[in-house]
Amino acid sequence: MKTTLLYAIVTIIHQNLENDPSKGFCQLTILPQVTTELTLHTMNLQQDLLEEFQFLNIPYEIAFLSKYKYILEAKKFSSYCSHVVIILDEYHPGLPNFGTTTSTTSFLLLGTKRLIEAVFSTGIINKLKIKTGLFLENDQWKMVRYFEDKPSESIFKISMEGRRLQIGSLPLKPYLIMDENHVIISGVSWLLMTAVSTNYNFTFTRQATNSDNNHPMQNGTHQGLAGDLIEGKIDVLLPHAPSVPGLKYMDFTTSIMTFNLCFFFSHPKTGVEWRAIFYPFQRNVWFLLICTCFTVSLLLVAFTAGSKSNLKLIHFIHAMLPFRLLLQQCPQKIKTSRNVVVQFLFFSVVINTYYNSNLLVYLTFPKPENLPGTVEQLLDRPEFKIMTWQIPGGFTDTFLKSSGSVVLTALRKRLEQKQSDFNCIRDSILQEKTTCVATNVRVETVIATNFTVRSHFNPLVKSESILTSSACMALRKHSRYFSFFRTVMGWLKDSGMVSKWYDVAIAVLRQRGQLWLKTQEHTDAYAYRILRAQADNFHGNGVKALQVGNLRVAFVAWLGGLILGVFVIGLEFMNLAYVRARLVFLRVRLVKYGYRP
Repeated sequence: MKTTLLYAIVTIIHQNLENDPSKGFCQLTILPQVTTELTLHTMNLQQDLLEEFQFLNIPYEIAFLSKYKYILEAKKFSSYCSHVVIILDEYHPGLPNFGTTTSTTSFLLLGTKRLIEAVFSTGIINKLKIKTGLFLENDQWKMVRYFEDKPSESIFKISMEGRRLQIGSLPLKPYLIMDENHVIISGVSWLLMTAVSTNYNFTFTRQATNSDNNHPMQNGTHQGLAGDLIEGKIDVLLPHAPSVPGLKYMDFTTSIMTFNLCFFFSHPKTGVEWRAIFYPFQRNVWFLLICTCFTVSLLLVAFTAGSKSNLKLIHFIHAMLPFRLLLQQCPQKIKTSRNVVVQFLFFSVVINTYYNSNLLVYLTFPKPENLPGTVEQLLDRPEFKIMTWQIPGGFTDTFLKSSGSVVLTALRKRLEQKQSDFNCIRDSILQEKTTCVATNVRVETVIATNFTVRSHFNPLVKSESILTSSACMALRKHSRYFSFFRTVMGWLKDSGMVSKWYDVAIAVLRQRGQLWLKTQEHTDAYAYRILRAQADNFHGNGVKALQVGNLRVAFVAWLGGLILGVFVIGLEFMNLAYVRARLVFLRVRLVKYGYRP
């Protein structure tokens, strides 16, 4: 019985996709109710659907909710394709208002035959263009009254032949790229609209505005291009980030680009600490090693206890023998306890091999600076300066200002607003302990335009994503062009054309930016010198040649030994002078008292 239900749902959805492949499969929502026999049959439906969609290679997103009113209220302003499965209930036979998405949503209603017939006889069901009713009869799910409006036929009922559209687009890179004469030469939006207008034989003109503020005002009106779109001055706004306030006034097509809000740092600095000489062994290993050396020293000294000639020198030679072996020095030949010396010699060879290998690793691959990877880690580092630049009313500006999260509220208090995204990114590149909060698309654009020293070198590294959003095309509510552009945007994204145009736009910016940066070599010598040094020091494998700083411990040890040696020599001279003075004093005393040698 469950298999039959699964087959019925998947078959209906698969038919919808075949009728309009451009839709993709955006979302499937299962809405089970309480105290119904049908709920028992859908308990394992989620896993079965996941396996079936993976087998059919269908993109999917499935949500199981306990109350349908929340998802339907959220879908009220949705303008992308979704599939909603509603399990009817004896206690909830009615259906709420489906809003304005009835032409783009496929509804599957499950219940008893009586409930299905009752629901399909209501007036609200007439609003649903794509709907299916399934009821259980003799342990088999049967279909009743299946209505389908083929999107592939209805999308092009409005001919685009010879039409002229007004396209609103901010002069932001990489969406629009202009030359010195403000003539558009490339850009994602420009390449996209040029390709679509060429293939479907319509023309367009770009509508510009002096304001980049899309934030709604207190009276509910919008400014900038968003206001022009709502008032009907333009037909299309591209690109635009979908937002909750805008859903009331605009319809959004399939997303064409995805971007992440992150914080960016310059590459972590690498350096060898003076403690690196002790890193090859842990503390307990060092302790055992020292204890072993002292034990062997005492043992060798004990073996020479019976010696009568020059006892102090012999004791010193035997006591220092283990340490000289560990330091890879040539030991003096001894006549006693040779077996112990040979065993310790083998021990010292093994220890030296391990120590030298690990020390070489620590010196060749120095420990990089520890950079925060999450918002929580960044907030725990008060030494970092956090900057940002956002378009007023943009998705990041709205998100950071309206979020009630404790973490994001603390982040918002530490944000320092810069005058431009260029200043924000420039400071994060040139200054230590500085980060810039921005989207990856914006940062890649600014770096390609202003900081391209080498085509393969990116002077910034990014953290984990704080927020993920998308860019799409916005149209007026109930626009007659919505179905056309929604389908075309889906085709372009799924075919990879939008990603290709983005790479083309970034390549154009990188080429122009590299030529421009060479002209700034003397104008902004400080920034250019730092960028050049970062690019020269950057290597993909992280290996660096040994420098003086890598050997600072050895030089310090040598200097300490030199100072100690000079001090000992001074003591020797002082002792020699004292002995001579003492001898002179004794001779004078002897002569004084009449002694003649």
